[in-house]
Amino acid sequence: MEVNDRLQHQYDDRQMLNDALYSQKQVTGNYNTFANECTGQELRELMLSILNEEHQIQADVFDEMSKRGWSSPQNAQPEQIQKAKAKFQSLQSEL
Repeated sequence: MEVNDRLQHQYDDRQMLNDALYSQKQVTGNYNTFANECTGQELRELMLSILNEEHQIQADVFDEMSKRGWSSPQNAQPEQIQKAKAKFQSLQSEL
């Protein structure tokens, strides 16, 4: 793709919010890893504070997409919830 073609391509609101949501998922994953790997309490608290702020941004983007009808995840069925719960309880008991 030529540079001029890329400069002329304009994102619409939906594409920008999708990109923002994807980016926030990546950012929160990175801050989560950073917080887990901190050896000092002060730095860990800072990373957790930033992580919390990033999660709030992600929630805001998701809420905006939902308001516009661009993101409408379906509720899980009770059987699916029980199956997931059992799976994680089993994993927890193995630890």
